[in-house]
Amino acid sequence: MAEFFFHNNIATVAIRSAFYLAGIELKENRLSKSDFDAKFPGSVSGIVLTIDGLTITNHFAAQRYAGRASKKTEGLYPKDPVAALRVDNIMESCRDLQQQVSRGKLSIPDTFPILSELMDEKFAVGNAITIADCSIDEFEKFCSQKANNYQATLIEYGNIVRSIQANRKHALVLAGEKSRRGNAIEDA
Repeated sequence: MAEFFFHNNIATVAIRSAFYLAGIELKENRLSKSDFDAKFPGSVSGIVLTIDGLTITNHFAAQRYAGRASKKTEGLYPKDPVAALRVDNIMESCRDLQQQVSRGKLSIPDTFPILSELMDEKFAVGNAITIADCSIDEFEKFCSQKANNYQATLIEYGNIVRSIQANRKHALVLAGEKSRRGNAIEDA
């Protein structure tokens, strides 16, 4: 079992979804920012994951671990080096776009064409869910939180989310939401 400490809910969506999809038990410990900083001084990522005595503080390393150690979802992190490179690129791009929006350098609608260019039609990479889809799900939730109270942005956001969810049969949204409630994934 892995133990997971965090203080920011949105920044943990991809990790939590990846572990859920992988079938790896994850004991979650949400802390206030001050409690987190006191318990883990020097951790700048806002997350700490412990697995077999090893401490991980990098979001993407945690996602890759879940993808490679998956007990239930084959190919969550691809073995093919080009597909793995594309997964890594999408994960990094989601994080970069999130930072650009947070800094006011890009608007939320500006990010959609950029992200869409990187993705395949049905899933982020290939014909099955990967950890890149988990990062996209996290980015969608970030956009939803940021877009709150902006009607035009929400309409555009809603259109792209409906398109992505329809293509992925809601699998990631269900995984993210149901992992927090302890429910199984159901087909849409």
